[in-house]
Amino acid sequence: MATEETVNDNSSIPFLLEEDHDVVMEDAEEETTPLVDSQPMKETFGGLRNLGNTCYLNSALQMLASLDCFPGVLTATTPVETDEEKLALRQSFLELMKALRRGETIHPEDFKKAMDSRSSLFVGYRQQDSHEFLTTLLDLLDEDYQKKPEEKPQENNKEDDKDEKMEKEVEKKEDFPTESKPSEVTSEPTAEIVNASNAVTTNKHRAYSDLDVNDISELLHGESQQTNLSATYAAASTPQPQCKLVGGRAIPLDESDTLCQSDSDSDEVMEAMTPESCDEAHRGTEDGVHSPVEDYFCTEVRSHLVCDSCKYSRNHVEKFFHLSLDIGESDSVEDGLRKFFQPEKLNLKCEKCFCESATQTKEIIKAPRALLLHLKRFIVDVSPDYTSITYRKNQSPVAFEDKINVVEDGLEGFFSSNVSLPATRREFQIRSIVNHIGSSASCGHYTADSHRLYRTGEREWTRFNDSNVSRIAPNEAMSESSKKTAYLILYELV
Repeated sequence: MATEETVNDNSSIPFLLEEDHDVVMEDAEEETTPLVDSQPMKETFGGLRNLGNTCYLNSALQMLASLDCFPGVLTATTPVETDEEKLALRQSFLELMKALRRGETIHPEDFKKAMDSRSSLFVGYRQQDSHEFLTTLLDLLDEDYQKKPEEKPQENNKEDDKDEKMEKEVEKKEDFPTESKPSEVTSEPTAEIVNASNAVTTNKHRAYSDLDVNDISELLHGESQQTNLSATYAAASTPQPQCKLVGGRAIPLDESDTLCQSDSDSDEVMEAMTPESCDEAHRGTEDGVHSPVEDYFCTEVRSHLVCDSCKYSRNHVEKFFHLSLDIGESDSVEDGLRKFFQPEKLNLKCEKCFCESATQTKEIIKAPRALLLHLKRFIVDVSPDYTSITYRKNQSPVAFEDKINVVEDGLEGFFSSNVSLPATRREFQIRSIVNHIGSSASCGHYTADSHRLYRTGEREWTRFNDSNVSRIAPNEAMSESSKKTAYLILYELV
């Protein structure tokens, strides 16, 4: 038997820590030193044994393993988390990735134990959802790199509670309108403030029939309301995400940055909210530490909500580790993406003019290195009396290609005008497909087809069916049947 060969150092096939994977960037110089070789040390990659209904786990892990650089970047980045028990999941994940590259077929028992210690969602050996497992795993790995918020001392908390109660009592006793709080009035008010206060107080005792147009306009559009939204509008203006946020985080911006009253104000906000500033504001890396999970998978989307009548607007930024696409009406992945980003009419009551309709638009302000798409095949049906819940599977075919070109496929309009994609990095290439084989949501089997990089320097389609690993033809991985079974599709920006 031949001894194990030394892995060739091929700089054109790097397993690198790259700094240029965000869309808001300039082309970086190529790294020449691989962190971990992504090619298999044997003729093929390793498989994962089924522990008992754990095909959901095996397929999700093989999908992540298809990202050549991701395990190496994860290894090279020091986490913020210091608790060894929590870090056991990251360590177990990296060891498993190395074992698969060595061509070993292993029992992922240690990894599952580490996962169960961090989340109770997948304890035991029941049938589980591969999408939910994958996004939960990414969330947990990301937590290890996120800066922890500082806790206030206990004694200060008690004083803060007392101060808050006193402020509420003062608000009840003082005769201030809801638009103006006592804390906003200076100790030496000017004549204008006194007059305005008297005017509002006088109007409070008048009937609405006695108010003229100017008085009503002042009550509805008072200047003090520009910085204070009612709880109803603030909650309603939060855009409802079109995908399950297991793998994403909704992070609202400060009100002072997101509320605008006119087109000119809106332009100023847009200029202030450059992609670079959004990246810094939401990365959580004030001390220079960054999350490789967020760098790889995070898509930042800015939602812009505009009243259909008075054009009062509000911005809201959300982070997604995956995008969930409706199927059935969408014949292809590109159609699903267009539907996800198309303008949407919402039934919301405006705080300013009480109009009950608004338009929501979305745009990408930061693109991911790895684009994870979830096809919403499993549908939940609830009976009218809420006594029963049933699940069914949508087996409508969804076409997808081995690459998505941002320009050629007409997706450039999804990006903010402030975002410029480098000329050399406008294409997402397919890396892996998780298929669900079965007629219903309650039963079935998960497999993963991955476009893996081999020692020859070429990528070949490889099917991972638990511990069975075999190479397959491209037309088998991208067949007509796979259009009906594809559940998760992973692309990488190249």
